[in-house]
Amino acid sequence: MSRALAEMEAQPSPEEHPVLAALRRAPRVSRLTPEQRADLDVQVADIKAGRAHLTAHEEVAGVLGI
Repeated sequence: MSRALAEMEAQPSPEEHPVLAALRRAPRVSRLTPEQRADLDVQVADIKAGRAHLTAHEEVAGVLGI
């Protein structure tokens, strides 16, 4: 990202709520460890390839037997 674009994004619009502006300016950090990210990438690949069994949220309790 260019410096000018980054500076422009750091400037809140006049109607923007201050809390939202602060969140927008906050540094972005990864919330996943490298191991978690790798596991997630494998799971996403399995879903894309049709190798994962997906369960609708309404059916989770029954699948888990609770």
